[in-house]
Amino acid sequence: MLRSSDESSGRFTPSNQRSLKEMTLEIANVTKDRPDLYPLLDKAYHDIYVPAFPDEDERDSLEKIKDIIEGRLPKVGIAVNLLGENLEDPDPAKRVIKGIGIAYYYEPQNVGLLAYNAIAPEHRERGLGKILVQSRIQSLKKLAKKAGKKLAGVFIEVNDPRKVTPEMDSMDPAKRVKIFQEWGAIPVPIDYVQPPVALEGCYCESLMLMNYPLDGKYAGKKEVEGFLRGIFREFRSDRKPDEDYFFKKMKKELDSITFGPHAENHDPGYAKGAPAYKFLP
Repeated sequence: MLRSSDESSGRFTPSNQRSLKEMTLEIANVTKDRPDLYPLLDKAYHDIYVPAFPDEDERDSLEKIKDIIEGRLPKVGIAVNLLGENLEDPDPAKRVIKGIGIAYYYEPQNVGLLAYNAIAPEHRERGLGKILVQSRIQSLKKLAKKAGKKLAGVFIEVNDPRKVTPEMDSMDPAKRVKIFQEWGAIPVPIDYVQPPVALEGCYCESLMLMNYPLDGKYAGKKEVEGFLRGIFREFRSDRKPDEDYFFKKMKKELDSITFGPHAENHDPGYAKGAPAYKFLP
């Protein structure tokens, strides 16, 4: 179950660049301190998020998203970023929502997951996906800082080209992975299995786990294990990772891997050529 919509490939033409320069792109970070942004969230959820993830098993409900925003899921934080123009205009007709990105922060493990990314069809291929990557990483850093920590790792799940053919996906998985690599992400060298998203859901064995750099450094074994524990435990209080077959399998594989050194001060590609934007207060 892929949790990233690939309509935001980040590629845009010179004509798109000129039009974007004339825009003032905004990011509204929906928090419990900004309940006034809930109507925008409702609209983005129904108009952009649901069409991008039509299968109920691969998306979170609006109620669950709001529960996490309100702090009703202990140890899990959330960054919900809405991308658009005139998002606070008194005239609702002038508000334009172009995309929505959702990321989760697992506070005990101090790592984040860029979980959902969707751009409205009429605004795709303009580099807006890069904004949602960049802004969510910023938001995850803020969540970590609020918890008195410095964010240790950022991960993303994508369809594995070795397991998913182009005919099975909305975009050639190999092309998607290449794009994310150009943006700075690298594959985590384990046979990744995503735990069930819903209580009665299924494990997903067709995904690849990738990692974005933070301040020039990629995640190591500690951060990868932290992510695995976070996604297996914090979303499901009834699951104990060390008793889960797939977690134990990945942990054993992880323990046997020697992580090679990665380039320090890596300049993440998602920051290159991305249109300018600003966070709303």
